[in-house]
Amino acid sequence: MDRNGPYAATTVSFDVYDGILDELAWASRACSRLQLCYSERMAMQAEAKPSVTVGFSIPRDEVPTLEHLVTVFADGNRSAFLRKAMRRMQAAEAAMELRELQAYGVARREELGIPEDEIDARIKAFLAKEQVP
Repeated sequence: MDRNGPYAATTVSFDVYDGILDELAWASRACSRLQLCYSERMAMQAEAKPSVTVGFSIPRDEVPTLEHLVTVFADGNRSAFLRKAMRRMQAAEAAMELRELQAYGVARREELGIPEDEIDARIKAFLAKEQVP
């Protein structure tokens, strides 16, 4: 069996083809929105804002680890360390969302039997068609 499995001989109607391209374009726009949202968050965090003190606890045996990480990543400033850790977690969350979108796109491509090496050309053609008034 070839690499496309049972979908190798499947033909896709133009309605379905346009549908998958609509979904791929949607996924592309969703990724762009994720990047924009992340950029906006970073810009907002960079602006001066009033501070709030937030307390949290860790096990006593983890204090040396925290102190080490604070020293390495934030020059000993726990507040700066927490802000950096939050930015990293926000980036990790955005990456998780992107992986979910990618997995969805792969599943739909396989479901429709579209070869992977055709995806870039199909997206470019669809986006070019979408921009024409």
